[in-house]
Amino acid sequence: MRILFKIIKLFIMIIFILIQAYAETIENISELIANKVFESHWQSSLNNPFMFFDGKNGNSIFAMVKNQSDRNKENINIERAVFRFFDPKYIDQKQIYLEIYIFNGFKQELNSWIGSSLANYTTYNKNQQVQTFTQKCNIEYNITILDLLTPQFYMSLKDPECQLDLEIEQGLYASQSKLQIIFYSFFTCFLGLVQYFCTTRLYRGLLYSEFQNVPRISLLTVGFVTSYDTCLSLFIFSYALQNQLYFQYLIAPSIIYLILSANCDLKFLWILWRARYAEELNDPLRQRHYFARFFIIFYTSIIVLYVLMKSFEFYNQFIILLSFFMVPQIIHNIQQGQNPKFIPEYIFGFLLPNIFQPLYFRANPDNFRYLSPSITFSIFWVIIFVGQLIILYLQYLYGPTVIVPKFFLPKQYQYYQSFKSEQVGEECVICLISLVMEPQESEQELGSELMSKQIMITPCQHKFHITCLQNWMDVKLTCPTCRKDIPPILN
Repeated sequence: MRILFKIIKLFIMIIFILIQAYAETIENISELIANKVFESHWQSSLNNPFMFFDGKNGNSIFAMVKNQSDRNKENINIERAVFRFFDPKYIDQKQIYLEIYIFNGFKQELNSWIGSSLANYTTYNKNQQVQTFTQKCNIEYNITILDLLTPQFYMSLKDPECQLDLEIEQGLYASQSKLQIIFYSFFTCFLGLVQYFCTTRLYRGLLYSEFQNVPRISLLTVGFVTSYDTCLSLFIFSYALQNQLYFQYLIAPSIIYLILSANCDLKFLWILWRARYAEELNDPLRQRHYFARFFIIFYTSIIVLYVLMKSFEFYNQFIILLSFFMVPQIIHNIQQGQNPKFIPEYIFGFLLPNIFQPLYFRANPDNFRYLSPSITFSIFWVIIFVGQLIILYLQYLYGPTVIVPKFFLPKQYQYYQSFKSEQVGEECVICLISLVMEPQESEQELGSELMSKQIMITPCQHKFHITCLQNWMDVKLTCPTCRKDIPPILN
C-alpha cells in the first residue's frame, strides 16, 4: 500500500513539473520564434489567389517579427508576421511579399494568434517589383502553434475581396535549406582552395621562368576571372547576411574567395600587366600613370560586373554570356601566332572551376536560393564551356589557327629556307654556334664537307637555327639581331 501511495505521489509530481514547464514554454514562446525564418507550403481554395498567381498551391517562407522596442525587455511581443509566397516554388518566378500586423496578443488556451489586420502586398516577377496593391486587404488570420518543440505552425489567411483563402502548413524546420547551404559551403570552399593552390603555382611559375610564358596568357581572360571571383565573394557574403541562421556556414566560402581574388588572382593579373607594359613601368615618369591605370581598370570592372550580375542574375540569356570568357584566350593565341603552351594549372585549376557555380543553381532543383532549374541552360553552359577547352587543346596540338579557315588567314612569311655555306664561321647569334651545325653537334663531327641545312631566315634577312628562333619567338616577336618586329609563325 505504501509503495502504491509513493508511485501515485511521484506521478502527480511529474505531472505538476510538466505543467509548470509547459507554462514556462508558453510564456517564452514569443522569444523562441521571434525573427526566425520558417519554411512552409500554401494552398488556396480560390482560383487566381492574390489576383496574381496562376496556381493554387506552392511553397512559402515566413517569419514572426518582434517589436523593436522590446529588445531589452524580458517579455517579447510579436509585432507582425511576414510572408513570401512563391508560385510555385522559385523566387525568379511569380512571388508575393505580404506583411500582417498582429494587434491581438497570444492566446495561450488556443496556442494561437487570432484576429484581423489591414495589409498591403507586393507582387514580384523575376524578383523585380512589378506592381504594388495599395488597397487595404482586411485579412483574417489564424496562426496556431501545433508543436512547441519544433516549433511547427498551421495558418489560415482569408479575405474574399483580395481573392484570399489560404491554408499554410509548415514543414520541417528549415532542414532542407540547412543541408543545401552546408553542401554549397563545402562545395564552394573546395573549389576556392583548388583554384587558390593552382593560381599560386601559376604566378610563382611565371616568376621562376622569368616571364617566358606571360605572352601566351590572355590579360582579358585573367582579368575577367579575377573580377568574377571578387563578385562571387560579395554575392556569397550577401547570401550570408540574408540568411542569418546560416551565417556561419556561408561566411567561410566568402572569405576564401575574397582571399583568392585579393591574394592570388590579383598577383597573377599584375604579373601579366607588368610584363605586358614592362618598358612603360621601367620609366619613372610613366610608372605611376600605368600603376594607377591598372587599379582604376580593375576596380571599375568589378563594379560594372557586380551591377550587371545583380541586375540580370535571374536571366539565363545574360548568364550564358559569361561562359564565353575563354574566347579572349583563343583570339590571343591566334594573334600571337605561337603554339600555346598547355599549362594544366591554368586550364584545370584557374579556368575550369568557374563552370560549377551557375550549374549548382540552374541544375539543382533544391538549391538554397530557390532559383528555378533549367535543363536547357545547363546543357548549353556545359557545351560552351567544354567546347572552349577543346579549342584551346586543339590549338596546343595543331597550332593556334587550327579553327580558322585558310582563306581567312593573311599571307604569311616563309621562315624555313635551305642554306648552303662553306664557311663554318657564320653563327647563330642566339646560341653562338655555327649555322651548319645543330646546337647539340660538336665541331669535330662536322668535318670540312659542304653541308646543306634548313634554317630560319627573318624578313630582315638574319639567319638562325630553327629550334633557337622558335624558342625565341615563344617569348617575344622581335628579331634577336636587329630588334625589329617579325611576324608570327601561323602554321
